[in-house]
Amino acid sequence: MSRTASFWLAFALLFSGVMMIWQIWKRQQPRALATAEVLQSTSEPRSAGEQAAWIHDFELTERSGRTFDSGKEMPGQVWVTSVFFSSCNKSCRQQNSIVQELQNRFREQRVRFLSITCDPETDTPGHLRSYARQFDADPQRWLFLSGDMQYIRRVAAERFEIAADNDEKLGPGHSDQFTVTDKWGNNRGRFIWHDSGAVDALEQLVVELLEEEEDPAKEPAATDATVGGPGAEEDPPEPTAAAPAGK
Repeated sequence: MSRTASFWLAFALLFSGVMMIWQIWKRQQPRALATAEVLQSTSEPRSAGEQAAWIHDFELTERSGRTFDSGKEMPGQVWVTSVFFSSCNKSCRQQNSIVQELQNRFREQRVRFLSITCDPETDTPGHLRSYARQFDADPQRWLFLSGDMQYIRRVAAERFEIAADNDEKLGPGHSDQFTVTDKWGNNRGRFIWHDSGAVDALEQLVVELLEEEEDPAKEPAATDATVGGPGAEEDPPEPTAAAPAGK
């Protein structure tokens, strides 16, 4: 083989290797999505026969393999919900480390956590069981959910007002927010997880919600709010009646 041919062969192999590494790296980077983007994608006009009601109660598969039924399991407890995917080795791990801290902070109280994957093809129940162990996730209090991606997209946007997506070319993407839901199923606030002030506000709101004894949605409701970080000024979507969020 001539020197020229050897050079171009080596170059082609090097280029292929670089592209493979780049694709792997890109796959592991979460795409930050504004909630409004996914709300728009799930709210496209449908014919009368196709139009579906906005999701409130839902069912997804928990890491144990059992079906999580939100209508039966969520009432009576305060919930903190987020979206992630396990192959995201940086920001999602940091995000779930915050959830771990919250789990420890409210360990003896009626607070539970939902982590919903936006990469269900990879994040099977068995894979999620292994992943959850890395964060000492209490299987009774911190649940990891998977299911059909189209349905997950709707659950995230319509029920919890946060974004989840998995584009064929761009890969998984999600909001960098936690949604706090009260004991009656009202979304009470969205908080940027990487803003320490927002996390403090989330903790304060959870404390207040634990003390509530009546459904505040029966009272005149004010606008929900997102606390901290970029996107904090977004107008919240409309799917649920929301009471004032903690600041």
